[in-house]
Amino acid sequence: EAVKKKSSRHGAMFSKIKLVVPGDHEAVKNGKPAPDIYLEAARQLQIDKENMRKCLVFEDALSGVRAGKAAGCMVVAVPDPRFT
Repeated sequence: EAVKKKSSRHGAMFSKIKLVVPGDHEAVKNGKPAPDIYLEAARQLQIDKENMRKCLVFEDALSGVRAGKAAGCMVVAVPDPRFT
């Protein structure tokens, strides 16, 4: 549901994304700030742990930033204007 909501507001950006792993995916055992969601995305993209720095994460929440960093990804924090 959250993915649908965000993709409807940011359709142009989401059209460029190859893979979306939702938080309720069966392989995601722990929610953010655990790195599970990003590790699963990397697994599906066949990116090994030594190359996680090649993964670029855009996050609008602190827990997501922490999850991306814990997975070893490059993280871009995108401030959500609703929280200012």
